[in-house]
Amino acid sequence: MIIHKKVLNLAKVCCDEGGARFPLEHIKVNKDESVVTNGIMLLRVKNDNQDKLYDFPGDPANNNETIFLNQKTCKKLAQILPKKVKLPVLEYFVSKLENKVITLTSNDLENETVIKQSDPEVQYPDIDLITPKSPTKATVTLGVARLQQLLGAVTKLSDKDTITFTIHERDNEPVGVKVDENIYGLIMRCKE
Repeated sequence: MIIHKKVLNLAKVCCDEGGARFPLEHIKVNKDESVVTNGIMLLRVKNDNQDKLYDFPGDPANNNETIFLNQKTCKKLAQILPKKVKLPVLEYFVSKLENKVITLTSNDLENETVIKQSDPEVQYPDIDLITPKSPTKATVTLGVARLQQLLGAVTKLSDKDTITFTIHERDNEPVGVKVDENIYGLIMRCKE
């Protein structure tokens, strides 16, 4: 199976580091998606473009088993994958699970790099049990940079570590960001 290098960023964002919950220190990767959770946040990224496997230079190991990548392996891969690529297919690495060893291969057209990790055989949480199944009540599209800017300002004004988003009935009204009775912000919605 091939995996896009963007999956490696999941380890930075959401993996549980050095905690008592060993399974949550890993990214769960299968041919359809990559999942990471720290028990509070969960991120899912589709592993599309599996059809590019045979475009990948070298041996196209057609292995679709679920693997679990630890943070150390993700950091190593991030260092070896080319930063600027000549071909889009080189933004991917190939994974193969064989004899309880995960082999990850990167290729920049000149060199092939291989990293091996033992299969941790973790009991990962059943993500489908916590994925909401009820209908969506509301959706709001916000600009990422503006939301980061607003949240950054809010954290400088208050020592609270929670915020409340208020979504109003009319589609064109801004979204409210409330920290407490003294701090309230607004952010305009983006068009989808």
